Amino acid sequence: MTHTRPRKTLELPRPVVNRILAHAQQCGATPQCGLLTRDDQNRFAYHPMAESVPPCCNPGHDAFARQRASLTDKQQHLFACVLSLPDGHDPASDKADPRLFPLDAHYYILTSLNTKGVIEMQALYRMGERLETVGLELAQA
Repeated sequence: MTHTRPRKTLELPRPVVNRILAHAQQCGATPQCGLLTRDDQNRFAYHPMAESVPPCCNPGHDAFARQRASLTDKQQHLFACVLSLPDGHDPASDKADPRLFPLDAHYYILTSLNTKGVIEMQALYRMGERLETVGLELAQA
């Protein structure tokens, strides 16, 4: 699912955010990936990717292609690539590294352990060669 216009803010349900953060915590200092999907009823789900390290959302990688096909069969649509980067991403950098952010017109959610014991989370949107910061909020139940 490509997004022609990025939202200014993404609202994600708390259980999904908790799953993303738990995965990041389990990974610790090892970069890992996952996929955030949304179905036709606008329900989000998080799918950690086994045996994956960034760049995990590369259409040329077998693991990504298999995972995406499986999710499509379940009528889940790719909403965002989730990257657990132990060292984080410099938010001042607005240049999209195609090795880390291979899909244009897509959201990326990054988690990091920049501050010891604290998991940071940020959302970005790749548009061409630029990365735009997107707000990230918990959806109200």
